[in-house]
Amino acid sequence: MASVADRIGFDVPLGHYNQTQATEVIEAITQAYEATVRAQSNPGAYKVKPPLDGFENDTIPF
Repeated sequence: MASVADRIGFDVPLGHYNQTQATEVIEAITQAYEATVRAQSNPGAYKVKPPLDGFENDTIPF
């Protein structure tokens, strides 16, 4: 977020950001949050795996 705020200008209040600038800030915050969640998640911690339906190797995307 600091790099986005630096690009926009630290002297600009949040309420004066235009839509593009606000979107950049929201994306930076969202990406940082997602990276933190991914770093803290541990798929091996789940003891129950979803049931397999026998179609795991099909090329159908759903």
